[in-house]
Amino acid sequence: MVQRSWASIDPIFSVTDAGLACNNPAVAPPSYIPIAAGANLTAVYWYWLHPVGPMSVWLAACGDGGVDSSCESVDVSELSFFKIWEGGLLEGTLAEGSWYQKAFQHWDGSPDLWPVTIPASLRPGAYVVRHEIMSLHIANKPQFYPECAHLNITGTGDALPTEQRYYAKFPGAYSMDGMYQVFFQRDNFAADRLQIRLSTLMSTAKP
Repeated sequence: MVQRSWASIDPIFSVTDAGLACNNPAVAPPSYIPIAAGANLTAVYWYWLHPVGPMSVWLAACGDGGVDSSCESVDVSELSFFKIWEGGLLEGTLAEGSWYQKAFQHWDGSPDLWPVTIPASLRPGAYVVRHEIMSLHIANKPQFYPECAHLNITGTGDALPTEQRYYAKFPGAYSMDGMYQVFFQRDNFAADRLQIRLSTLMSTAKP
C-alpha cells in the first residue's frame, strides 16, 4: 500500500478541515512508489461522477527533500506543497462551460486515468504527491477530494521552487472569502498564475 488511507469517499466541505491535505485519517503507508524524475505517474479512478471544477496535482518534499528523507512520520498539514499540474475550464463560461473533470470521466466501464509528469529537474528524494479534485457542481458548497501517496523520486536534478509564493499548505491555501490562488510550477520553475475568487466559482455553480 502506497496511498494514505481514507475512511470515507465523502467529500470534505470546509477549507479549514484538518483532512484537506490528504483526506481523513491519512494514515501513512509503509511503502513508496519508485519513480524517476521526468517519468509519468498515473492515478486511476473508477466512475468519477462530477463534471464541474478544477483538478490539480501537488508535490511536497519530506524532510529536507534529500535521498535520506522519509514521509512516514511527517504531519501532512505542515508540508509545503507546490503544484506541478492542473486542469480547469476547457471552454465556455464558469457556469455552463466544459471542465476537465467532465473530460476525465469514462462511462464505458474503463478506468478514469489521470497522468502527470514528474518534473525532470526535480531534486531526488521522498515526496508526498497530492491529487485534488475540487467539485463545484452545487452552488456555495464546494467539495474537496484530496488523495495522497508516497513517492521515492530518483534523478540527477537539484531543483525545487525557490520562492515562497509557489508553496501552499492544506489547510491554509484556500479561503472562502479570499482569492483562490494557483501557481502552476512548470519543469523549468517558471510560473503561470490563475487567480479566481472561490466565492465567484461557487456562485456560478448550479443549485
